[in-house]
Amino acid sequence: YILALALLKAGVGIIFPIYPSYLRQLGVDYLGINLINICFYLGIFIFDIPAGLFADHFGRKKAVIVGLALRLSGFMLFYKASHWMFFVLGELLIGAGLAFFGSALQAWLVDGLTSLNKRELKSKVFATENLLSSLCIVIASLICGQIVYLGYRFLYGVVMIIGLIAMIILSFIMTEIKLQDAPSAGEQKLQLPQLLEIKNVSPDFLKICLISGVFFLSTQGINLQWQLWAKSHGSSDSTIANIFALSCVFSALAVGIKMSFLSRSNDKTQTSWKLLLPSLIGLGIFIILPYFLPYNLALITIVLQYWARGGAPVLCDIIANDAIRNNSYRATYLGIISSSKNIGAIS
Repeated sequence: YILALALLKAGVGIIFPIYPSYLRQLGVDYLGINLINICFYLGIFIFDIPAGLFADHFGRKKAVIVGLALRLSGFMLFYKASHWMFFVLGELLIGAGLAFFGSALQAWLVDGLTSLNKRELKSKVFATENLLSSLCIVIASLICGQIVYLGYRFLYGVVMIIGLIAMIILSFIMTEIKLQDAPSAGEQKLQLPQLLEIKNVSPDFLKICLISGVFFLSTQGINLQWQLWAKSHGSSDSTIANIFALSCVFSALAVGIKMSFLSRSNDKTQTSWKLLLPSLIGLGIFIILPYFLPYNLALITIVLQYWARGGAPVLCDIIANDAIRNNSYRATYLGIISSSKNIGAIS
């Protein structure tokens, strides 16, 4: 689980700093970049709940492999891109792929820990994955800064290879885990109102859906535009990659600090809430500050934003998984939460 996600996020570290510049090279304006990226979140949103149901009824491994194959197909379109429509189709495929493998992989992890009576370790696994992924993103971003002269297309080729390696690893190491409360093939499926009943999820579930949506609403525009803003002030692709790497270092430090508090707590859910809310407040402050600061100081707030949001996804995952009481539909529930994130991102 940790190795596969670290590899996949290393791919993100390679392309994230140059993604907007690649689109600009193809003649896409700033509004077009946002609209194309919306296709990614639209792909996730459309398939989130169906993919979760697929994973719950046909197996986590099948959903993960389907998702990684869709993701790889999307990056192949990026690699071949000669027109912005390649990116539209690629984003839809990558979004659909994430819908299939994201929730299914996390549900598979919790299933495995539950079967071993080690479910209390999930917060440690989430934190370790986040830290290792951040390290991989930092290294990948620094490498991107050094080899960007080889061309954007070359970098997408590297990402395709990394994705293929992750898919091969998971196809060999994943085994289906059948829990006692898993739904049988002939069992009647629960409808959405039943899924949200108190016996199936705690009240924290709807709260974390709302917070996840607001979080992505607040950060997605920044994720896409700060690189172009930095470039408009004379920063090179290499410099932008290094800034992103530094931001990920600060994010990883924040994860480490928050997880050290969490590890000493007996009530992981309550402590996660106490750590999450100050993070969101800090993020809001650092989003507003750049409007009142000169360029160099505003650039520092980009790094501080990543520090403020560092660990927030891990805390949301812990709260969400603790809120789910019906384990047989875990992937579906995680798909619902992912849908709320993507409504925020699309907005």
